[in-house]
Amino acid sequence: MDTGARGSLVNHDLAWHQLADRSDADWLIVLEDDAVPCRDFLDRAADALAYAPSVAVSFYVGTGRPLGRRIIRALLAAEQAGNVWLTNPGLLWGVGVALRADIVKPMLDGVTEIRRPYDERMGEWLASHKIPVAYTLPSLVDHEDGQSIIGTDRPEMVRKAHKLGPMPLSWKTPATAI
Repeated sequence: MDTGARGSLVNHDLAWHQLADRSDADWLIVLEDDAVPCRDFLDRAADALAYAPSVAVSFYVGTGRPLGRRIIRALLAAEQAGNVWLTNPGLLWGVGVALRADIVKPMLDGVTEIRRPYDERMGEWLASHKIPVAYTLPSLVDHEDGQSIIGTDRPEMVRKAHKLGPMPLSWKTPATAI
């Protein structure tokens, strides 16, 4: 929404607030400025959301923190089972997120007092309301691995998606828990 002068929380809130009044939408999507969507993102996202096992979806599974080893185990289990979804009690990455339109306003009301990074506070709200986050496999967005505008860079941490494409034949599979 700007160069980062207002801060990450303000920008994320503003993006969700601008979408929250869309009465014609079932799902609302926010992509961060450093998200790199896959080709035909909107069509692929619509296909995935039609079968989403939750009302909260992340289009990104990262290679770095958090839960590195648990993520790898979950990815291997999902691949062996032929599943194209992971689930987790909270949001691990906020690079590309979709929420059912009806939970956006309650989420915004619920996170106003939480002063943590955007993805952590949204994840805390979702977990406190027992709303799991479903993660697409493959990721539909990648993370541009440049310098963070909020100053949280760590040289040892690569911010990239585990897997981008090819797209699954169907999004209608069970989910593997992280």
